Amino acid sequence: MKRTVIGSHFGQTGVYISQPGDDLDNPQKSLLLDSRFSETLNVHFTERVRLNSSDNFNNTWRYWIIRSYPSIGFNPQYYLALVLWASNTVRYPSGISSAHGRPVENLQVSVGPSSISVDMNIGGDEMDLDLFYVVYRNPL
Repeated sequence: MKRTVIGSHFGQTGVYISQPGDDLDNPQKSLLLDSRFSETLNVHFTERVRLNSSDNFNNTWRYWIIRSYPSIGFNPQYYLALVLWASNTVRYPSGISSAHGRPVENLQVSVGPSSISVDMNIGGDEMDLDLFYVVYRNPL
């Protein structure tokens, strides 16, 4: 069984990797890697911006932002991270459920053809948080 090809395959030179148990000569499933689709996740727009904050008066703070970017014409794939401004510490998506060791609650993210909005609550003292986001040229 052939699972990996670096070179000519499917009539094009590239890199191809099949799913476990699937033969590249006659794949029955989508490929794990298919370099013919090199347009995947091309960046449309990126920005790092300070989140607005307000006191919820119950030892939590609300952080939110709405940002516009050039319209792409569809709801795109995106990536986002929280950045603790003081230490420049980045929390990636796997860590977005906590910010500097504090739980993020009621996280709401909405990404449309020309804007992104993020809203969340975080307990403890107020923090200076930035949102770093990337909008890709790929539909959801």
